Order: sequence, then C-alpha cells, then structure tokens
Amino acid sequence: APRYVTRLLERVAGSRLVVDATQFSFPLTTTFSGLRLAGNTPQAALSLQRVIVRPRWVSVPRRTLWLDAVDLEQPYLRLHRTEAGTLLWPGLDELVRASARRAARSSWRVRTDSLRLTDAVVEFLDEQPPTPFRGVVDHVSIRAGPASMPAEGRQMSFALSAELTGLAGNTAPFYCSGWVELALRNLEAACRLEPIALEAFSSYYHGKAEIRVYDVTVRSTSQWVARANELTGRVQLELSNLREGDLSVHGRTIVDVQQLTSGGQSSLRG
Repeated sequence: APRYVTRLLERVAGSRLVVDATQFSFPLTTTFSGLRLAGNTPQAALSLQRVIVRPRWVSVPRRTLWLDAVDLEQPYLRLHRTEAGTLLWPGLDELVRASARRAARSSWRVRTDSLRLTDAVVEFLDEQPPTPFRGVVDHVSIRAGPASMPAEGRQMSFALSAELTGLAGNTAPFYCSGWVELALRNLEAACRLEPIALEAFSSYYHGKAEIRVYDVTVRSTSQWVARANELTGRVQLELSNLREGDLSVHGRTIVDVQQLTSGGQSSLRG
C-alpha cells in the first residue's frame, strides 16, 4: 500500500502510534502490521500484531463509512507498579484523546458491525509487595458491535472471555457479557470468575501480618448496571476448601481456620 496510508493512520492517532507495514487485499481490505505506541518503555507498553479493517460501503453525501468488521489480533499490554506505589501505564489515554479530538473536528462518521479482539495478553508486574507479583490475563477474546465513531446513543453488545493467571501457575477462566451505550454511559453486564487458588496472590499476604491460605479457592459472580450517572453492582464471593489456614501478626496466630471449621469442608459466601 502507499506509504501515505500508514502516515494517515499515524496522523489520526496524533503521531503517538507507529505502524510497520500496510497491505491492501481485494476488495479494499486493509491490514496494518506491527502497531505500537511511540512512547513504549520496558515497564509499560502496548502493541498489536495486526489490525484488519474490512470496509463495506462509503457514502460521500452522507459522509459515512460502513465497515463489516475490525479485527485486532494479538494485542499486548504491559503495566508496572513501582516499589513507591507509582502505577506506570502506556500512553494509551493520550492516544484516545488525540483520536477523539480529530474525530470531533471531522464531519465523517464511521460505523462498524463487528469489533473483534483475539488472543490478547495483559501483563502486570507489581514491585510494591515484599515479594514482587507478576500476574497475567491471557487468551483475552472480545466480540462487540455494532459501534460507531463518534459514539451514538445505540446499544453495543459485548462478550469477553479470558484466563487469569497468578503465581505458581494458578489459572482460572473469566467471562463477562452485556451491552453498553457509550454516548449515554449506560451499561449492563454480568461477569463470572471460576474458582482460583488464593495462593495465586500470595505476594500480598506477607509483612507484619502473615496469611496462609493453603488450598483455599475463591469464586466470584457479579452484576453491574449503570443508569443516569449511577453505577450499581452486586458482587458475590465464595471461599471454598477452608480446611486449614491462619492469620498471624509478628508470628502470633490470631485466627486459625481449622479451629473455626472443625476440619470440615466449609465454605464462606458473601
């Protein structure tokens, strides 16, 4: 593809996006490869393997471009919290603001039937706990649509699935689905986290207070509703396998789970 196509995308993003290559294929499908933020660092970064845009129709009198689908393949997001507690993000917010400012100045409208994100990875490194924590949200898949830019007062449905991974390789599937009205900021969603061993987050249990959870697992379901600038949520948690575990402060045991449960197969819901 002509180089100006790549430069156009970078200009729309306010020069904060780098594109390695652009390719056209019949009929006008455009593939952008090697996308990344210009300000990526070893601590915070965002990149995408490919973005595929499949146009359907364009109307010059109505100044509207219709797209069948936009596919985002293998995005990678890295976040980092320092020992001082500073959270380092890639410059994604600046990219979004730059694109929004250009869209607001333009009289063109883009409508997309389907937004698809596949095989995304989110990596989080937290150096604030005594033992650094590295967690990964892997195999992220999102399906959403229809969408428009600038946003309209139309419902956009979405479905998300992912796999949450903590320390020692503990993993659990995560699901979320619902709909959102971006222009009105309305939302309705249902989410579910399958059981995951609390050992996956053991970095946060050490210090003056020591927590030992052993085989304890946590499961979560939630419902979220946003209307008229008011967000309502219902979150349900269930702790299972409460056979043993304890909380100690400066080496002195304060709570012994085995004594509370008499060694049975107890669970805690809230």
